[in-house]
Amino acid sequence: MPRPSGDSGCPPRARPYGGTANVRPVWWPSAKGVKDQRSFPRNPKHPVNRKVAEAMKKGIIVLFAAANCGETCPDQRCGEYVGPGKSIWAPGALSEVMTVAAVNLREEWVGYSSQGPSAVEKNKPDFASITHFTGWGKCDNGTSAACPVAAGVVALLKGANPRLSQEVAKKLLMETAK
Repeated sequence: MPRPSGDSGCPPRARPYGGTANVRPVWWPSAKGVKDQRSFPRNPKHPVNRKVAEAMKKGIIVLFAAANCGETCPDQRCGEYVGPGKSIWAPGALSEVMTVAAVNLREEWVGYSSQGPSAVEKNKPDFASITHFTGWGKCDNGTSAACPVAAGVVALLKGANPRLSQEVAKKLLMETAK
């Protein structure tokens, strides 16, 4: 993974499309308080894992933000869960889920974006999307800003092929992302 750029600001000319956001992501430290990070994502009976599985069975394609606990400049809420192997929690740790990291507009990894491996999957995050742009606020940033951008791409793919599955969508994005 390339070194972080240190760029934490928005580009001066970025403007939101249409002036409003259609998605408002929420940072969700789902398993932060769970002591055994290796068993939670593997527990199929955990309520979060059951809901993710339910959604996918209904044909809903599921993406989660990787989190902002990268080792270079983590969010203060991360506590001890910082850096490779400790910063991607369930449900983003689940192998079936598409886990989205963050890059700036120059396609450079930003230091707060969580790195893999996750508690379950060695190859997490699955891909990255852009952050640091004007959107909902003055400067949308973080993996919770990057994830809806990727979800928009998935929505376009799903619109072109309503039978698109989680597995195929993930494969397409992983094979075609830069």
